Amino acid sequence: MIISASRRTDIPAFYSKWFMNRIKDGYVLVQNPYNTKQIRKVFLTPFQVDAIVFWTRNAKPLIPYLDDLDKLGYNYYFQYTITGYKRELERFTPSPQKAIETFIELSDKIGKEKVIWRYDPIILSDYSNYNEHLRLFEKISNMLENKTDKVVISFADSYKKITNNLKNIGYKDILENKTIIKRIEFTQYQQNTETYKDKKLTEDSPFITGGLVKLPPNKWGFDNFENLENDW
Repeated sequence: MIISASRRTDIPAFYSKWFMNRIKDGYVLVQNPYNTKQIRKVFLTPFQVDAIVFWTRNAKPLIPYLDDLDKLGYNYYFQYTITGYKRELERFTPSPQKAIETFIELSDKIGKEKVIWRYDPIILSDYSNYNEHLRLFEKISNMLENKTDKVVISFADSYKKITNNLKNIGYKDILENKTIIKRIEFTQYQQNTETYKDKKLTEDSPFITGGLVKLPPNKWGFDNFENLENDW
């Protein structure tokens, strides 16, 4: 069994201690987002888990726990997103410099083959046109040289929520612009129960949950980001 941790929320960035408590207890309860009464118990013992895939934009809080995972015999790797977008697009992620520093620290610790760089989602907008993407991709790839063996790219899916959120930044649907498409050259155990109806997420909670996590800008120490952004 492969555990995806998680595409609902950034567990390494925000819930590392909670995750390790779930590892200690050997299970997690997962709620069906479309049927809140449907709860699935997923066992997390090394015997039952073949690998864990961590999806993150900031692995820093999880790094101190990786030795514990190694000692317990877990296999894992990271899907690590770094785009270098301006704050108009990514308000609550670490600055590009901090993200790259953490990526390199992680790569040096666990091996570059276990850290996959994701340059996604690719968003075409007034702040991120075709040439800007080429510049960012080249700059980040140069800084991550010999620190990863693979990069994954993907384009933002155009659906109602994302279109509404991005309408003020001149978002352009890639599928509606054939000229831009031609220019793209990037190489490319289930149980129903009422027992857990009070599902407040704490560090000791057995539940995994998703949703947008909003933090104050100085959480990541980038209150001087305007100065840093000149380099990007």
